[in-house]
Amino acid sequence: MREGDAIAIRTCRELEGNFFDYLAKQYRKPVLLSGPVLPEAAKGELEERHGGFGSMWESLLSDTQIVLVPYHGEQALNTRLLVEELKVAIEVQREENGWVSRENLSKAIKLAMDKGSQISDTLKKNHAKWKEIFASPGLMYGYADRFIQNLQELLNK
Repeated sequence: MREGDAIAIRTCRELEGNFFDYLAKQYRKPVLLSGPVLPEAAKGELEERHGGFGSMWESLLSDTQIVLVPYHGEQALNTRLLVEELKVAIEVQREENGWVSRENLSKAIKLAMDKGSQISDTLKKNHAKWKEIFASPGLMYGYADRFIQNLQELLNK
């Protein structure tokens, strides 16, 4: 990252703005955001495997409650983002040996689905808010247009 003229990341300011301000300051170069590059809103059931960045976006654009069991790599980071920052999901707690028990899985599902509970209501409210932001017309194209413009400006320097 130190050798390049800029840092490009596939996400948006609405999601992780403070992080990019920090990166730009630390590396003293522009951080270019391409936008989230969102998939079409899911119709019907979601895929059985919600593991990577694309699955995170797919779940945010759905109307389903989100229960996460991260296994490796970026899944842990995506889980932190959805559970702790955006507050739209529940993470299934693991046993001391690292396994997921059916009791903990059941507990997480009930927390996410229990109508009228404060946790479930908060998750649904936050999920609806973020879905509206990410599904807003022009969000992706605006980021893509600015990304291309910023790249052209770097080339013209």
